[in-house]
Amino acid sequence: MLSMAYFPIINSAGNVYKSIKGYFSVAIQEDLHEGEKIVLETHPHRWVYASWYAVGVVLLFSVYGLFIGMPYLAFGALIGLLVIIIAGFLRRADKYYITDKRVIHEYRMITRKVSSAFYSKIQDLHFTQNLFERLMGIGTVHINTAGGAEVEISFKGITPAVKRVIEEHVGKHHEHI
Repeated sequence: MLSMAYFPIINSAGNVYKSIKGYFSVAIQEDLHEGEKIVLETHPHRWVYASWYAVGVVLLFSVYGLFIGMPYLAFGALIGLLVIIIAGFLRRADKYYITDKRVIHEYRMITRKVSSAFYSKIQDLHFTQNLFERLMGIGTVHINTAGGAEVEISFKGITPAVKRVIEEHVGKHHEHI
């Protein structure tokens, strides 16, 4: 059993590793039911924000303006750095938790939004990938629950291994019903 200070995270290659519980992990503890344990904690892969990072890097190259006598171009480098930092914060603001009883999506930037679905309510689970996501080995898991025609929860930028973990828990729960 893992100690309370660590949660397993699945990286882009689908490997499970430990991560030290940080700032974003503390708040979710308030939302867990008595006896509920987090099985997996992850967030969108950095490739989900590839366009943000690409724009930031291109703008960072504008620092070259200092060397060619156009210092006002260097302002673009500051904006590029800001874009990269914002992308990092946005990525870390999305957290996905798989517990022994349900799946939870928490978005926490300035405000906080928590959506969850108990395994007993999950009716449909599917995984979508566009061409870029297929090349990067990531995709989106869409979770539909009973009583709703729309996708209730989506986990963006995750590996197929995360979907398999959710399917295992849904299967175990539906066997007990």
